[in-house]
Amino acid sequence: MINILDKISNLLYNIVTIRLQKEKNKMEYNGTKCHSTKYTVEYFRRELMKAMKEKDVIKKEVLTMLIADIKNKEIETHSNLSESEVVKIIQKQIKKLKETVELAGDRDTIVYEGQIAYLTTILPVQYSENEIMEILNKLCAGNKNKGFIMKTVMPIFSGKADGKLVSKCVDKFIEE
Repeated sequence: MINILDKISNLLYNIVTIRLQKEKNKMEYNGTKCHSTKYTVEYFRRELMKAMKEKDVIKKEVLTMLIADIKNKEIETHSNLSESEVVKIIQKQIKKLKETVELAGDRDTIVYEGQIAYLTTILPVQYSENEIMEILNKLCAGNKNKGFIMKTVMPIFSGKADGKLVSKCVDKFIEE
């Protein structure tokens, strides 16, 4: 039990470190965020090898699931996946794990929460509510049609912001 808690604390430390590195590497390019992380199977395989060498069980399990999902999707589509498609796969895994945590109750939630925490560090830095509102003000000033606004901004925020948060911001924007 102590061994698992040590691994979880190491994982949380790594998550904070990775998040800080992502913030440092974040660049602005024409008003959209660019990220230095590569979302390829090779990148995840290298990370998997590191996790195996470090004997990090949670990270190993997450990366194994992620690589399998990516490969399955590539087989399904008969092509390599784009970065946005890989981000969607990661977001789906996070959603599944969150649902599992809700169903599991107190049992095994620490492991699932560790997996969720690691997956969130893999994702690109997400837009905040303030950043979304700024972009809405610039792009959709004067327009109050929610359908039109959502159609316009969702391609911009795809993989870079939670859809529920974008919808909430659009509602707030329309009310103003």
